[in-house]
Amino acid sequence: MIGVVAIAANAGAAAYDSWRLFADVGRGEASVLTPLRADAIRVLERTLVLSLLGAVAIAALVRQLRRVELGERALRESEERYALAMDAANEGHFDMHLGTDRRSSRRRWSRSS
Repeated sequence: MIGVVAIAANAGAAAYDSWRLFADVGRGEASVLTPLRADAIRVLERTLVLSLLGAVAIAALVRQLRRVELGERALRESEERYALAMDAANEGHFDMHLGTDRRSSRRRWSRSS
């Protein structure tokens, strides 16, 4: 729409003094609103795509955190079972890191050798 012209209607009667007539100047409504609707649809599509990508990213992050949590729990349970097995066997253990040549052992193993 190029512009709107307000024309005061003076019919002489007091009741009509506050009325105004509006005349469209320029193009028709469809030619004005069609590009605006197209822009609104593009913005809506982009918003939906970004929202879906955000939801997928959050779901992937939650899934990965859950996997890490389950892995940590499994490791903790395995370490507990190992400690119980070593205590039940009344034996110690010896550990050596080959890269640093660092050694560690439990007291029971040191006494038994």
